[in-house]
Amino acid sequence: MKKGQNNNQDEEIFFEPDDDSEDVEFEQAEEMSKDKIKKLREDLKESQKKATENMDGWQRALADYANLQKTSAEQVKDLKGYILEGFVEELLPTLDAFEMAMKNKETWESVNENWRKGMEYIFEQLKGVLRNNGVEDVGAVGEKFNPDTHHAIEEIETDDESKDGTVSDVVQKGYKGSKGVIRPAKVKIYRFIK
Repeated sequence: MKKGQNNNQDEEIFFEPDDDSEDVEFEQAEEMSKDKIKKLREDLKESQKKATENMDGWQRALADYANLQKTSAEQVKDLKGYILEGFVEELLPTLDAFEMAMKNKETWESVNENWRKGMEYIFEQLKGVLRNNGVEDVGAVGEKFNPDTHHAIEEIETDDESKDGTVSDVVQKGYKGSKGVIRPAKVKIYRFIK
């Protein structure tokens, strides 16, 4: 009960609360609270769903990025290999000229020794740069003929069966890089004749 005063009179007035109105207000508040809780739960579920979708998308994007980096690195490596092989192809006539000059022993030995050693040093440096970049020469006397790395230009008959199908002479060296054979070696091979 609440006690109040009337300004016109000095008597006390008592108010009695309506029990039904308190119950209605409580029920309305309780119903509003249930609706709010239900709405908050729905909002929470929706937010969790969106968070999961965002996390999944982020993880997919991260995986795609990692794959892109890997693919890009492989493509750069392949591109470098193709560029190097193209460069080596242009350089091959120079290497061939060195090989031919040094192969003619009589002429090569007749030039000034200091000049000759300087040229040999330059040639070895050039071959070293190629080796450091994964380029190897192919074709050596005694190797077994391989159609992937050798191009046979002549067959030499032999009665030695152990030499059959081996390289007897290298006319022009071949080269291979990381992408495969740049130029096959031109060789002469032994053929066993019974």
